[in-house]
Amino acid sequence: MTHEELTGLIKRMIRIVGIEADARKVTEECAELVVALSRYLDGRGTLQELAEETADVSIMLEHIPHLLEAISRARNGQFVEKAEGFESMTSYYRKMKLQRLRQRVEHAEAKPC
Repeated sequence: MTHEELTGLIKRMIRIVGIEADARKVTEECAELVVALSRYLDGRGTLQELAEETADVSIMLEHIPHLLEAISRARNGQFVEKAEGFESMTSYYRKMKLQRLRQRVEHAEAKPC
């Protein structure tokens, strides 16, 4: 599926189920991933369950910018400036957090055993 097709599908879904229901689905899928990972770590879950929930969350994360756009429209553009900057802010924080992760790994590797 192309990015454009996914975007169209997400927007259609938000129109069908509504903003609140779609937002709640994002939180539900995130919670299910937490449970699947916990169950996998303690030996009660399967790799298949973990993979399925990871896929669900990766799809639902794509919904967030579109949810923000829909919320802005529903509130007559009240939050448009915040929604428009969301993806660039997310990209910025991702970059910063990956840099921090790299530093932590390099620091840990530099410690003598």
